Amino acid sequence: MRRLAIDPSINTVGWAVEEDTIRFGTIKVKGVDIPERIKRIVQLLDEKVEGRFDEILIEMPGPFGSYKSLGSFSSTSLFKLSFATGAIVLWATGRSDNVKLVPVATWKGQLPKHVVYERIKRDYPDVKSDHEADAIGILLWRRRNEER
Repeated sequence: MRRLAIDPSINTVGWAVEEDTIRFGTIKVKGVDIPERIKRIVQLLDEKVEGRFDEILIEMPGPFGSYKSLGSFSSTSLFKLSFATGAIVLWATGRSDNVKLVPVATWKGQLPKHVVYERIKRDYPDVKSDHEADAIGILLWRRRNEER
């Protein structure tokens, strides 16, 4: 099964692809207005993760995750994240017939981002950002969930 997980953000997007192994990366876009930033995120996703997928999992934005994120404190941040996530979902529907939004609490419970990062880093030492770690975490959660 070929699976993709995405941790969306308006500045830094983490992605992880599960095939025989898991490969992952980060997309960083800053310094341009929001519509241009979202457009660039989708373009870079297109370059980094090629082909079709059996399943695409995208972390769903919400006002509160397992901690109070930037989106929790600023309503405009949550709107911007929602716009970016919507664009990513639209992109994903062209890559898979099976696109799912995954709530934060569903895949990681109440764990703070730094704890997830440290746990993922133990098994994937090349992880460079908490966004990559979250994308890998979503894939691992799905794998565990699938085995039940």
